[in-house]
Amino acid sequence: MRKTNVSAHRGLSAGMLENTRSAFAKAISIGVDEIEFDVHLSKDGEVIVIHDETLDRTTTGTGEVRNYTLDELKKFRIKDEQGTPTLETVPTLDEVLDLIKQGGTHVKVNIELKTDVFQYEGLVKKVIQKIEGHQLPKEPFLFSSFHHDTLKEVPEGYQRGLLYYDHNQPNDPWISANQYGATSIHFDQQTLTKDLVRECHKRKLQVRAYTVNDENVMKDCLDWGVDGIITNFPEKVMELRRAKNQDFDIIRLNGNDRDR
Repeated sequence: MRKTNVSAHRGLSAGMLENTRSAFAKAISIGVDEIEFDVHLSKDGEVIVIHDETLDRTTTGTGEVRNYTLDELKKFRIKDEQGTPTLETVPTLDEVLDLIKQGGTHVKVNIELKTDVFQYEGLVKKVIQKIEGHQLPKEPFLFSSFHHDTLKEVPEGYQRGLLYYDHNQPNDPWISANQYGATSIHFDQQTLTKDLVRECHKRKLQVRAYTVNDENVMKDCLDWGVDGIITNFPEKVMELRRAKNQDFDIIRLNGNDRDR
């Protein structure tokens, strides 16, 4: 039976602050298979972990991330859901890689390169330098992007994943996957079907679904053998996966009993 990996979207972002050190540390501590996060470049070329191109939604800052130096960004505070400033600051990639090295060497890492709005020249090279500087192996790292040309900059030995919005997904995404050397395709949950999963698997391509927060969709993804479920609720997916595996074991045992 194909294993479905559980990917913590922006860390453990349900009930915690998205894309923060605490959210990543918690996700690692509960045993997720993968963490997912987004990267941008600051004005002085530091790799910053934040989802939006702008600071306004999640921090006390305003304007574009790329217009601030790291020192300036660190003066802002992450806001909670009520808009109240917390003690958390926007993390750097270095800080997240430190967490992985300390307690999450078992975990896969899905880094979304946020180059679909701003190109961030040199972003991929800087991310690779950070990974190598922390002496982390290549194998756990997957680079994904909606701007597929960016993936051409990802060196051999690292995995590549094509991201598709629901409105621009082609009928034959495996052709693009072959063109960009991708091993994984990441689909919006609304456009993913059992047949699409099967067609990708026939072509030796992994399938990830995002952002899956509905329990019924989680169950469908598990039933279809999706390779990764990107979710704000990783604990729920892990619970459903355990239940499914137990059911499978019971069926297998009953089948063995009939063979005796």
